[in-house]
Amino acid sequence: MIAIMGLGEQAPYTGAIGQTTVVRVHVPTDQGMETVHLYRSINTQTHPELAVAAVSGELHRVDTGQELAAVFVVHDPVMRRFALVIPDVLRHHTLREQAKLIEDLATDVEHPVPRYVEEFDVVFGPEQLAAYLDVADNDAELDQDVVLIRSRSDAPPDGEDDHGTHASIDSDPLSDEDSHDVAEYVDDAEVEEISVAE
Repeated sequence: MIAIMGLGEQAPYTGAIGQTTVVRVHVPTDQGMETVHLYRSINTQTHPELAVAAVSGELHRVDTGQELAAVFVVHDPVMRRFALVIPDVLRHHTLREQAKLIEDLATDVEHPVPRYVEEFDVVFGPEQLAAYLDVADNDAELDQDVVLIRSRSDAPPDGEDDHGTHASIDSDPLSDEDSHDVAEYVDDAEVEEISVAE
C-alpha cells in the first residue's frame, strides 16, 4: 500500500534542479563573444547570498553593467518553496519555460518529486521574487500588486520580443552533487564542480 504524504509532511526535493547550479554561456560584447556564468537554479538554504543578489537584480549582471535575461529556479527546501523566475522581458516565453522545467523534473527519475515542486510557482522579475521569498519567510498572503501563477495556471499570451541581452541556459539534465557545491555545465562537456565563496 502506497502512503501519500500531506503537504506539511513532504520531504524536501533533493534532485539536482533543486540545488544551486550554474552554466556558462557566450554573450556578445564590443570585444567579441565573452563567456559568463549564469545561475540555472539557486538553493536559498545553501547559498542565501545568491538569493540576495537575485532579489536585488544583481545575480545576472555582467561587468559591462548589462543585466542578462536569464530564467532560473529558486528553491527553499525548508519552507517547501519552488519557483520558476522569469525576467519581465521574457514573459511571453512563460509556457515554454514551464514546459522545460517540467521536462527536467520528469527526466530526473532518481528523486521523488514532492507536491510543492510538481505544482511550482512562477514569478516575474526581482521585485516579485522579493515578495515571493518574503511570503516563504512569513507564510503571509502575497500583495495584490504581485503576480504569482501556479504551474497549472494559464500563462500570459505570447508577445513580441523586447530588445535586450538574452542568454540561453539550455543544458542537459543536471546530475546530483553535494548541496554545498555548485555544478557547472559547459554546453555538452563534462561536469565540473566549483565552490561558491561564502
